[in-house]
Amino acid sequence: MINEETNRQSFTRRVGGFGLGTALSRILGLVREMTFSYLFGAGMMMDAYRIAFNIPNLLRDLFSEGSLSAAFLPIFSDYDKRKGKKDAFQFAGYVFNVLILGIGFLVAAGMLFSPQIVHTIAYGFTKDPEKFALTIRLTRIMFPFVMFMVLSALSMGILNYYNHFFTTGFAPAFFNLGIIGCGFVISPFLMQRGISPIVSVGIGVLVGALLQFLIQVPYFIKSGFRFIRRINFREKGLLRFLKIMIPIEFSYGVTRINVMVNMFLASLLIEGSVSYLGYAMRLMQLPIGVLGMAVATVTLPDAAKLVSDSKHDEVIKTFSRSIRFVFFLTVPASVLLFVLRIPIVGLIFERGAFTAKDTIFTSQALAYYCLGIFAMSSSRIVTSIFYSYKDARTPMILSILAVVLNIVLSLIFMRFLHFRGLALAASCASIFNLGLLLFFLKRKLGFIDGKRIATDFIKIIAAAAFSGGSMFGLLYYLNNMLSFSRMVDFLIESSVLFIAGGALYLLLSFIFGIESARQLRTHLRG
Repeated sequence: MINEETNRQSFTRRVGGFGLGTALSRILGLVREMTFSYLFGAGMMMDAYRIAFNIPNLLRDLFSEGSLSAAFLPIFSDYDKRKGKKDAFQFAGYVFNVLILGIGFLVAAGMLFSPQIVHTIAYGFTKDPEKFALTIRLTRIMFPFVMFMVLSALSMGILNYYNHFFTTGFAPAFFNLGIIGCGFVISPFLMQRGISPIVSVGIGVLVGALLQFLIQVPYFIKSGFRFIRRINFREKGLLRFLKIMIPIEFSYGVTRINVMVNMFLASLLIEGSVSYLGYAMRLMQLPIGVLGMAVATVTLPDAAKLVSDSKHDEVIKTFSRSIRFVFFLTVPASVLLFVLRIPIVGLIFERGAFTAKDTIFTSQALAYYCLGIFAMSSSRIVTSIFYSYKDARTPMILSILAVVLNIVLSLIFMRFLHFRGLALAASCASIFNLGLLLFFLKRKLGFIDGKRIATDFIKIIAAAAFSGGSMFGLLYYLNNMLSFSRMVDFLIESSVLFIAGGALYLLLSFIFGIESARQLRTHLRG
């Protein structure tokens, strides 16, 4: 019992470390988005940038953002446990070199075929030659950033294995700093030379990605990694890695693939639709990145080590604790973001070229994205367990079904809700994907502590619903009472409702006996 309580506290502490680092990085991410809204608004330039960035960013999501760790860490853990640290890092060196060769080829191909890719991804842009040409130019500028991000992801996986969670959580802050700095510093020079100022943030993407990788290199080398000049394709671990990498990439990339589908369809709608969805997604990704990703990042190495040690009962306990903790954090975050969607969007983005109309449209997209935040976050937990057992096939098949559903629902909903329907379709597909993942995980393991998970989920929904209803009432009261400037009103509403809603949710969580609330209180006291 004491050991289990210690494990819970250690888990919460490590989630807190990664979450803190990620939160600081995500705050800079919001500053980055504020920079975009101030300098470029939600018009043609931002539409071009969103599409151009999402093309190489799809590769980034497929080859990094958790997918690389999911393929790499279970095998790395096996080497470390059975053969020792030296062999484990030799395997890591082979993977590093394979990634340089493979990603280098994809980057070169992407830059060469950018016109054809943009034509396929954003067919609607072909009606505007200037927008189409700008999108191609930005795509070619940003494509090489994938290389630095993939190498950074490998470094993050190893550092997470050795519990350096704050470092890996904070490293992406340097990516955002590169974009922000280049946006403000370079754009005036480009405008003087008749070059679109949005090119400055394309350059910033490259600079930021390089900084994110370089900041980890000292810790990466200190952990034991050494660069080697060869690749042994007869190494069994490397062959296993290459075999499971592709299905894992697709499974982890399902969210990004859904985003690309949405962006393609949005390019067919009114100008600004791509930008509205892009800004809304940045806000949606805040709780997913800070809360969901933090828990998933800690869960994967834990589960990989437990599977290597054949401690299957402990794997189930780890899964149950992790997914309930994600529900506990992301469900109220979704409700808070839904209630405060207009004040938050206005407070963060409404300045410069970003108008009040843009605030309304972006908040409408955000409302529908909020429905799927809990599912997008917790799906990473479930897939981590599959990957710990080196089962990449099941999540891949389910991801394909989710993508198909997203396309079908998008085509239906966009007829009535326009760009809002694309956000709703993405949320519905994410919930569907989570349901299937849980069903097949239970079939695989036989027992996943389902009753306990369902009980806590119902309690969490109830606590969040009561809190959300109270926040709606308080927001209505504040709307009628406040008469300062628009920004001041937004700031007061957001601050008051965040504190009041959060406090009420925590109080109800303790009253309803939600275990994650007690776990959090124990950690804060300790």
